Amino acid sequence: METLAMNEAELAEYYRKKGLYREQIEAWKRVCLQANDQAFDQTKQVNGALKEEQKPVRQLE
Repeated sequence: METLAMNEAELAEYYRKKGLYREQIEAWKRVCLQANDQAFDQTKQVNGALKEEQKPVRQLE
């Protein structure tokens, strides 16, 4: 599979054609990355809590 890469001029032209602004794209990117970080942190917390809950069960076995 071939990856398409745009240089700055091509990217700017694409944004103009689509009615987008670079600032919008950067803001959307930040929001998405922050959401992914939060989900990752929540998963770590849940896994940690599960591990703690399983300790007494293992001790009983």
